[in-house]
Amino acid sequence: MHHKFDVKSFAKLDNPERRKSLPADAILHKFDLEDGDVVADVGCGIGYFTFPASSVVGLTGKVLAMDISDEMIEQVRDRAKLCGVTNIETIKIDEQNFLLPDGSVDVEIVFFVLHEAQNALQFIFELNRILKPGGKLALIDWEKKEMPQGPPVTHRIDRQEVISLLAQARFIVKTVDVGEDFYGLLAIKPV
Repeated sequence: MHHKFDVKSFAKLDNPERRKSLPADAILHKFDLEDGDVVADVGCGIGYFTFPASSVVGLTGKVLAMDISDEMIEQVRDRAKLCGVTNIETIKIDEQNFLLPDGSVDVEIVFFVLHEAQNALQFIFELNRILKPGGKLALIDWEKKEMPQGPPVTHRIDRQEVISLLAQARFIVKTVDVGEDFYGLLAIKPV
């Protein structure tokens, strides 16, 4: 069975230590989001990256906050309403069906999610399906090593394995420096 984040532990998703090791604005800057982009935050959780992305894409862009958890979707929806953010749309998805048309997204944010997929290759092919030709997949996950935080090491996917899976889906992959405990990959869908 694959490790799934326990929604009762949502406080772990936004705390001072996480903000220090994963500053959302700086991380998003490394993946070149632009004003007007349609961004899919797949596995959005409480919106840790959703809200900063909504600022980057501006009023002409949109962030699709997507998650398999009703509780997480509700958290993002309520916070967007409370803050008056109008360019975030929440979508409850299935892990193998993102409920979007083919080629409808400019950028995908998949941060700390791939290791939770039941079938990582199918998940990547679904990401490829909804991404526009020339679109970008921004991916961050845990290095496959023992450390005090994160999922058990046996549930993590090695960086090289992920690069291989992305290549099977015809992505062109570059590495992005996001710190020593995580790996970052920028995958481009060929035109």
